[in-house]
Amino acid sequence: MKLHRPFSTLRKSRIKTTPPTARGRGGFIASMVKRYGWTRGAEIGVFKGDTFFYLLDTCPNLHMVGVDAWTSYPGKERQRGGHNYREFDMERIFMDVFNRISDYRGRASICRGLSIGVESNYANNYFDFIFIDGDHTFEGVADDIFAWTPKVKPDGWIIGHDYNLVAYPGIVNVVTETFPNADIIQPDDMWACPRAESIFV
Repeated sequence: MKLHRPFSTLRKSRIKTTPPTARGRGGFIASMVKRYGWTRGAEIGVFKGDTFFYLLDTCPNLHMVGVDAWTSYPGKERQRGGHNYREFDMERIFMDVFNRISDYRGRASICRGLSIGVESNYANNYFDFIFIDGDHTFEGVADDIFAWTPKVKPDGWIIGHDYNLVAYPGIVNVVTETFPNADIIQPDDMWACPRAESIFV
């Protein structure tokens, strides 16, 4: 999959600011869960589970799937927007997340592995939303968007993090190409768009 269109200027009318009381990305997503009555979501790139468990704690009717490889990526730092995670004990982080799952009585599950391939475990039009916060390189974000968007219901939303042209230009370029009407939510560099307003309609 290749995308070539250069970054285009964001329409100012699409920039939104979350209330100062919202808990960053988790608070924003939780507000959408409650507004739309969502019951099924997925997070691509769980890491320590901050957003994942916040949503489960604040949205009692929500069922979440979390996807992450929980591994290091030597050399990934040489790609723009890439992280290698070598400074983290990923096995310990995975076990911490894994051990918390039982607290949610069947409302949470995790899939350990690369996000591309795991999506085949779920039917198309299954999730109310997906939250993409995994591989931040151009190729990684594009792969996640193209693999996981079909898993979202026609009236569902695709949400992501780190829409920042300086730090993560790959994310900005991919989102601009695939979700030209995406809302940009500050101050946490979030982006969000209904599937119905994407190129996947």
